[in-house]
Amino acid sequence: MFAQIKSDKHEWGVQGGVMNYLGDLSPGMKISQFHPEFGAFYRFNHSSYFASRLGVNYGNISGADSIWDFNRTRNLQFFSQILEVSGMSEFHFQKFGFDKFSHTFSPFFCLGFNAFYFEPKTNYRATAYALRPYATEGQLLRHNSNYQRINWALPIGGGFKVFLNKNFVLGLECFWRKTGTDYLDDVSSFYPRQSDLVKFNDQRTLDERLMTVNLYDRSGERNDMNGNKNLSFEGKQRGNPNNKDWFYTIGVSLSYRVVKYSCKKGGF
Repeated sequence: MFAQIKSDKHEWGVQGGVMNYLGDLSPGMKISQFHPEFGAFYRFNHSSYFASRLGVNYGNISGADSIWDFNRTRNLQFFSQILEVSGMSEFHFQKFGFDKFSHTFSPFFCLGFNAFYFEPKTNYRATAYALRPYATEGQLLRHNSNYQRINWALPIGGGFKVFLNKNFVLGLECFWRKTGTDYLDDVSSFYPRQSDLVKFNDQRTLDERLMTVNLYDRSGERNDMNGNKNLSFEGKQRGNPNNKDWFYTIGVSLSYRVVKYSCKKGGF
């Protein structure tokens, strides 16, 4: 009698690494803006070349004008949590499996779709404020609606997988998400007129309306560059509405492949 692999289609795994974003407050990569992220996933192996993956991930992103020469005088900054649910298809570049006809390692490519939740906030005088309720670019004036905190993204990426043994698979991964929003950082288009901005909701308290003015233009907080003078005016560009925001993760995964065996009779 000897055992033979009968089924190895189901995998359960965890992953972890770092998360970052690209947008109006982060035109490139800075090590200081990487934050921990982690998640869990289920993978179904349709064949040695193709698999489907469902996962949930949590992480954080941030950006600040103060760390870039680009738009430093604008002086905006934000941070946000990201909670995403994703579905992806994985394609192996070579036959991947733990048998004599397959390779125990392979590069792979991923493409999929996800939904995610975000909530941009900023620190003002040692207090964190959620930015969306203040409609800092006058969204409620121009569109009579605000951006939504649940949005979609198209993840694309890949990496490298290797079998540690017949059950455990180690992966090195990098995934980019092109999102459907330009407001991950609460920055997208133009400065509104200040007087109009505080009138968008007459039901708000005076303190809340004053805070709206404080948060939509932070340039006056820089005495070293701006002399404590706000630099905004109605119609001045605050962000680039032509480019949607991105976020991405770099990390490792470890999954357990459920292997079933069948027994066959053997002879001498």
